[in-house]
Amino acid sequence: MNASEVRKVIRIGEKSVGVTLPREWLLQMGVDVGSPVKLTYRENVINVVPLTEEGNGRTSVRIQSDNVEQLLRTIIALYIEGVDEIAVSYANPSDILTRIEQKLPGVVSLEDNGSLKLKIITREDISIEEIIRSLYAMVETMFVLFERLLETGDRGYADEIFKLDEQIDRLYFFSLRVIKKRAYNNPQDYIDSTLVIKNIEHVGDALDRAANTVVSTTMDGTCKDTAVHVFRRLKTYALRAISSAIDNKPESLIKLLQRQQIYNEVAQISVCASSAWPLVNEVALLLSLISDIAESAYSKHIRSSML
Repeated sequence: MNASEVRKVIRIGEKSVGVTLPREWLLQMGVDVGSPVKLTYRENVINVVPLTEEGNGRTSVRIQSDNVEQLLRTIIALYIEGVDEIAVSYANPSDILTRIEQKLPGVVSLEDNGSLKLKIITREDISIEEIIRSLYAMVETMFVLFERLLETGDRGYADEIFKLDEQIDRLYFFSLRVIKKRAYNNPQDYIDSTLVIKNIEHVGDALDRAANTVVSTTMDGTCKDTAVHVFRRLKTYALRAISSAIDNKPESLIKLLQRQQIYNEVAQISVCASSAWPLVNEVALLLSLISDIAESAYSKHIRSSML
């Protein structure tokens, strides 16, 4: 049910005020006199949410399959949907457990009559802004490591980039779980946050692939210098876009959406060595992802300024 209605704030007693709610809305949500509700205030919007809505959906699910990949994808989907207990029937549960622990934060394994039970213990009270700040720090470190990889060719920097990309993937799944559990509260903001976080995760993937390319590519000094310059610019763009998404400060976002100059610089990499083309492709993708982050941040700013 999507509806809106204008009502006046009225006085209730000597010191309190209130707003009456349409009876038909309350019936739709299963709320009556005495029902507990949660009030939240954010960016000049007051939300009234039935506490029963926070607990909707199933908190415990049992799944079974002979296909480990199908089980893995199902567990991830249930994790994101906010399920707290997952009983898994599979011949070799250790195969699943090892991979799940690498991907999903807060998963604890227990025995349950010969089958594997996964209990998910996470803090969903963490704000989306906190999560994005953590992703910001990881992306910044990945760019620094990538610059050192370009300059030195040391495979150790690439290995660190790969590890950070795995951490970003874990935080990405956790963030989707948090967003799903709270999507009823300011749903449009959470749509924007999902787009920002998803694109940050793709930035990590692109840097992971770019590191693989550098490790397997021979570039001369001029080409390396050009690549270092371009990726320094990309780091500035990416961090500015993510920071704007956190702080709702759009001043620098318009410049981020004007990309032709850096596209021209990217073209200089391609003339250094034909083997550098995969790197050029990742740069083009990174520019697109950063622009998507900036556009989501700008949309959020425009919407909040209209309220």
